Formats: sequence, structure tokens, C-alpha cells
Amino acid sequence: MAMGPRERVLRTLDFARPDRLPVFYHPSPAGLHTHGEKLLRLMNELPPDNPVVLDRVPHPPPEDRDPDGRYHSFADNGWGGTVERRIFGVAGHVCAWRHETWDEVRRHAPPEARAGDFAWIAETARTHVTLACCNSVLGRLADSRPFAEVLVALAEDDPGAVAMAEWWTDRQMRENRLALDAGADFIVFGDDYGQQRATLFSPRLFRRRILPCLERMAAPVRAAGRRVKFHCCGFLTPFLDDLLDLGVSLFWPQLSIYGEDEAFLGHLLERRVTLYLHPDRQWLVPLGTPARIDAYIAREADRYKRAGGGAILYAEIENDAPWENVEALIRAMHRYR
Repeated sequence: MAMGPRERVLRTLDFARPDRLPVFYHPSPAGLHTHGEKLLRLMNELPPDNPVVLDRVPHPPPEDRDPDGRYHSFADNGWGGTVERRIFGVAGHVCAWRHETWDEVRRHAPPEARAGDFAWIAETARTHVTLACCNSVLGRLADSRPFAEVLVALAEDDPGAVAMAEWWTDRQMRENRLALDAGADFIVFGDDYGQQRATLFSPRLFRRRILPCLERMAAPVRAAGRRVKFHCCGFLTPFLDDLLDLGVSLFWPQLSIYGEDEAFLGHLLERRVTLYLHPDRQWLVPLGTPARIDAYIAREADRYKRAGGGAILYAEIENDAPWENVEALIRAMHRYR
């Protein structure tokens, strides 16, 4: 008997042999804008197991174009940073900072979330697994001050940066509690700690300044019997078990960093951590062939079906993949799931 999306995802997380592996989509504005109605039709023809709305193709507003017609926008990130974007729908870079001190950042912070902001959870949870919030330490600091400055401040135990991290942790824990009280299945964590072949900082610094904040935020989630999803890009091997020890049950790494590393995937399986299986978007999806993409999905889907679960197939289509690769990816996910 076919399962509904909620049961399918929960059984996958528990390695309890779902009827098929779940498929999740991210309705990326960049991909939808680039590929238009044909991508929208394909995603609706083969619907995902996460609750996304796929009803329109987004386009940049006319005011976000240079005189020569090229896309170029600036936006406030809410934390004192101005984000510059050169590709529609793709995250840009903070190019200017309005606040000069951490005290200023806190004084001008956006309003905290309220219970009503999570009213959507009760309705959605009838049919789908719900994920809420986005716990970050390094990312929030980098929204407010230049990234190099943040790294130096953490390394030198700058009192202002340490106080900001603690303040943000307390605030985020209050938001997490609202989401948990509303019935959220997952609380989401997301920070980027790695480069292509190395981490951004030492394990010692990570464990001294970042991990304690993550542990504080994750502990109430575990105590409530809910789950932690962690997204982290870059090379993470020195931090991997520290992160998994937070109680992570759904992990979204940048798989291209680990290539064909069977030890990495095997370690996640040994720890019963479900993988957000996001195919390599550096090389495979934009530069590979439909045949290679099909073979990759077939191999990985078989691995996790034999394990009885442990993977959610994830498609996030951006602006840099040819249509034949996009179609091959989405159809392969549904063919082999």
C-alpha cells in the first residue's frame, strides 16, 4: 500500500522500510526563472514529499536591472548588512555593514518571532513532516559584520562577539520553543564551516566558541522528542562527529567534497543518520551528462533502499544546469526511489 508523504519520511528517518524513498524539492527562483514553465510542469507532474507551492515562475522586478539590462540588486538582510546579488534567485554577498558594534546590532535587531508565526505547523503536519527555524551561530554573526572580522573576533575571544553569540543563542532558543510547542517535527540548524578541502578554523576554536551554542540550542529539541536537521557546506571531517552528537537525525552535507568516499556515507549509516542526498551541483548536475546523472541516482537509491531508509533525494535546481540534465535528475529520482 502506498504511503502518504508524512509516513514515508518518518519511516525513512527510522530506517523502517518506506514504500519508496522520499523526494524533496527546493523551488529555487534561479532555476524556475531560467527554465520557466517546463520546470514548473515537470515538478508538478512528479510531485515531491515536502510541502512546497509550485504555482508560478518568478522573475526579477524591473528596478533590479542595470541600464544595460543585467540583473543587479541590493537588499537589507535585516541584521545591518546589505546583500548584493548579480544572479536572480542566487544568494549574494554582504557588501556593506550598517552597524559598527555588536551592541548596535542587538539594539536594531528585527522583532522576535511570535507564537502565531508557527500556526502553519498544525495544518501542514496532518500530511507532511514539518521543519522550522534556522539555528545558526557563525552565519548570524557574519550577517552583521565582515566575515574576516568575525573569525578574528572569535579566535581572540572578543567580548562583544562572544556576547553576541550568546545573545543570539538565547533568542533562537525562544523561537525554537515556539516551534516545538506548535508541533514542529524538526528544528533546522545551518552553518557553513568548511572550504573545499579544509575547515575554516581549527577544531579547538569550533569546540570552544561555536559548539557550546549549538549544544544549548539542540538540547531542548532532543528533550522534546523531536529531531534536528543540520545543513553544513564544505569539508567537515574534523567536526563531523561533534555535529552528529548534537542529536542530528537528518544531515545535509556538500557531498561533492567527499566524492566517492564510502567511509563517509558508511559512517552516517552506522550512526543511523538520514542523508539529505543532494547530488553534486558543482560538477555532476551542471557539467555531467544525463546518463551519468541517471547512473548516480540509481546507485545511491539502491544503497539506501537496501538499508531500509536513510536518504531523502533532494533536487535544488539553479541557473547553471542544462535542461536535459535537470530533467534527467528529477526523472531519475522518481524512477529509482
